[in-house]
Amino acid sequence: MAIIAASIEANGWVLRLTITGSLGSFASYALTPDATPKVVLASSHPGFVPSAGQAISANLARTLFATIPVRKPVNLLSPTVKVVDETDLGGGQIRVRLALTEHVYATDTGLGLTVLAGWRSGEPAASNITVTNGSTIVAPIPIMRWALVPYDVTSGSFRLSLIVVSHHPVGFQPVAGVRFSVTDGTTVKTQWVTALATDNSLGDNLRCYTTIIDPATATALTGGLLRCDAQVYPWLGAVRTTDPAGTRSMSNIRLDGYGTPAQSPFVIGYDPAGTRYGAMWAYVDPVNGSTTASAAMIATSQAGAIAVAAASRPRDVGTAVQAGYLSNRTLAAANGQAAQTRSVDGLKIMLAPGTHIGCGPTAITSGIATAEIPVFVIGDPTSADPRNTSIWQASSTTTQRLTRLRIANLTLEVGGAGYGNANYIGIDNVTIRGRAGQETNSTGYFTNTLPAAGYWSLSVTRSRQWRHAAGLNLRIGLFRGNEHSQTAQGLCFVRNRFISTSEDGFSVSNRNCHTVWALTTELGAVEDLVTGWNDMRSVGGRAISYAVRWGSRHQLCDRAGGAGGHPQPERAPARRHRQYRRADRQ
Repeated sequence: MAIIAASIEANGWVLRLTITGSLGSFASYALTPDATPKVVLASSHPGFVPSAGQAISANLARTLFATIPVRKPVNLLSPTVKVVDETDLGGGQIRVRLALTEHVYATDTGLGLTVLAGWRSGEPAASNITVTNGSTIVAPIPIMRWALVPYDVTSGSFRLSLIVVSHHPVGFQPVAGVRFSVTDGTTVKTQWVTALATDNSLGDNLRCYTTIIDPATATALTGGLLRCDAQVYPWLGAVRTTDPAGTRSMSNIRLDGYGTPAQSPFVIGYDPAGTRYGAMWAYVDPVNGSTTASAAMIATSQAGAIAVAAASRPRDVGTAVQAGYLSNRTLAAANGQAAQTRSVDGLKIMLAPGTHIGCGPTAITSGIATAEIPVFVIGDPTSADPRNTSIWQASSTTTQRLTRLRIANLTLEVGGAGYGNANYIGIDNVTIRGRAGQETNSTGYFTNTLPAAGYWSLSVTRSRQWRHAAGLNLRIGLFRGNEHSQTAQGLCFVRNRFISTSEDGFSVSNRNCHTVWALTTELGAVEDLVTGWNDMRSVGGRAISYAVRWGSRHQLCDRAGGAGGHPQPERAPARRHRQYRRADRQ
């Protein structure tokens, strides 16, 4: 008895052997994969390894084991009878099919087989058996998502953070390295990271690939939008990059940062002098302010806006926005972007302590622009606790004519109305709750038209959404560090906690935790939904729900439970797992 030929089938996970002998059964095999594996396949695959702070090309040696013989398809007349997949080839030869622990990929080379005596009844030990690679399977690319919200404003150094997981980690490192690059369209700065680190910029100790970029070092970058890219170098397989064209194009950078695909750049507004985006401030006084908009309501600093006489301040958000329009600021051309008139990019509207109702009756003149950076509506930064003292209630009068809006450090009281028609919205450090009597209302918070296919519309960080029946069902890009009691629909969920019905205090429906919207054509069959380190113990429906099964996802250490909840395995994101193939898999 001997092995005459060995090959990998096109599916990549079946080892086909031609041996001399007669047909057997499952009892004929003793592959012992949980002890000392008796059928061992050695291979190598091109990839990368860290070296001198970078990732360089290398071949990764691989060891795969045969786990169990494949069974033949079920005979419906005898469904409980399991038949081993062996074929009599005649002339004293048979073909056997064995399932492997992992895929062999089309680009694996140097395949060699070693078997121990007794792997099949009567079979002797053998080594150095050449294996033909017939696999057509391509090595899977790394999974990745940006972990911070794009289109923020910085006057100096800023952080880039990328969540990366891999099908083939080494130790606790998902990949060999990540190369970050930042450009203003002319100058490019690069920085390597070759190990996981902690991003605590949002207070949640997120483990990811992260680095601090200083745009002023060496050749300084020009103020304006900066394009940030990442190249991910796996231990095994091909590089994955947010710049697949390799051109660092700035032509659509005003929107590219909202891209749905994981291979989208990160974009930030760089304003080293504080004059491009940071020179527009308004202080909204809901008691003493005026609804007659004036350019004089806009100051060039936070202190200047607060110092405006009470009667000359805007009374509501709409008046402040119109005042920004009347300021007639032109955003100068920079970093490949054309000049923009009537710009309110970066306008910071501060809400004094108290309750603010909608945007007020002021009609915003058509032509106002947030071409690059959102308008910020924030709680009074001089208050000790603006998140609780500055309250913005939804109102049917709300309208803004703003494409981009960022809401931070305040409370949103919702129910029966929304907050306007912005296409791209960010929420940070905000309490979202139903106003008195509206806790079971299911009206959404925003009346916006969703952006074009290929873009997401909402990010939510460090916030609490509860005591209201509407879910966060806009297209969420990043959902990080939140507490919520309703469904959130999006792409990247990390460090969140689902609030129980008893804690919320109201009987609410729609108790799924995370949902992926129907984006079959936008996402493709790529495992780029990331859920990690979430507390799902209070989920009353499904932890993950798919509107369309567009692909699969990678979950990291989620804790789930509750009625109907589906517990997920707790595991380190980069730990290698061997899942033995089932004998009946076809």
